[in-house]
Amino acid sequence: MLTLNDCGIASLSNFPVLPALIRLDMVFNNIPGEDLQYLAHSKHLQTIMLGANQIKKLDDLNHLRGMRKLLQLDLLNNPIIK
Repeated sequence: MLTLNDCGIASLSNFPVLPALIRLDMVFNNIPGEDLQYLAHSKHLQTIMLGANQIKKLDDLNHLRGMRKLLQLDLLNNPIIK
């Protein structure tokens, strides 16, 4: 598990490759939806908590399509919810 809540993160472009990671919490940051592409290599993620970020478009979620083990995705309080 990796928790980076409320850290002011505005980009995932340098997100490391963590093959054993199964849960990622990044709530209350400024992550844009297009940066979800940088999580695509984390194929073992089961839970991604991204509440209160800047994810705006449904198309941005396409970057997560290859994550066959993903069971939970939290997008609460993102613009995409509206």
